[in-house]
Amino acid sequence: MAHENIIDDLLDDLKPLRFGAPVTHVYNPLVYARKPYSQYCEQYGTPVKEIVLVGMNPGPWGMAQTGIPFGEITAVKEWLHKAEHTGPLLIMGRSLGSAAAIELASCHSEDIAGIIIESGFATSLPLLMKLGVDVAGLGITENDGFRNVRKISTFTKPTLIIHGQYDEIIPVNSAAILQSESPARSKELQVVPGATHNTLIAQAGEMYFSVIKQFINKICGIRAKRRKK
Repeated sequence: MAHENIIDDLLDDLKPLRFGAPVTHVYNPLVYARKPYSQYCEQYGTPVKEIVLVGMNPGPWGMAQTGIPFGEITAVKEWLHKAEHTGPLLIMGRSLGSAAAIELASCHSEDIAGIIIESGFATSLPLLMKLGVDVAGLGITENDGFRNVRKISTFTKPTLIIHGQYDEIIPVNSAAILQSESPARSKELQVVPGATHNTLIAQAGEMYFSVIKQFINKICGIRAKRRKK
């Protein structure tokens, strides 16, 4: 069976799926990014491959879902160009992905117009201990970690930080630290009342998307349309 036919059958099987609360939004990259996906498969999917990289993070924000290798800023820019996407390049990272986003912003600031950090961590040791890592026994120090505080202190472009008030995995004070250490002239911290680590979008609702849209529009020089009275 041809690859495109397999994708069509998969999409037909997924169409009947419906989700109730607290799910508010569902997106499918095979729908909104079908063209660049097909171009990618055409270019790199033939001949038959012996190994297929499924993903490196089993969570809902893993590479299996995004399809973008961490740190490959050149590959991403080339893909965006081929997909005929133009405009400023922004980076967004959530939870552990915040380390990748801050790393990219620190190392490629000339290519990046802004950064969005959702539920990100400032220091590594508290997170490792929360995940059950014996940092003392292993002799791990903060200098062995991601050093997000030092890295974000080198990025001066627009920065948006979003965090849940009751985040039980990465406490909200991490967001406050990243905010205070950021030297960006245009920076914003949005704390979502009542939200935990994995309920931020559900708790924030449309406000989540509105805040991100306003941040992006500002960078792109797009003014909000005035409502008619």
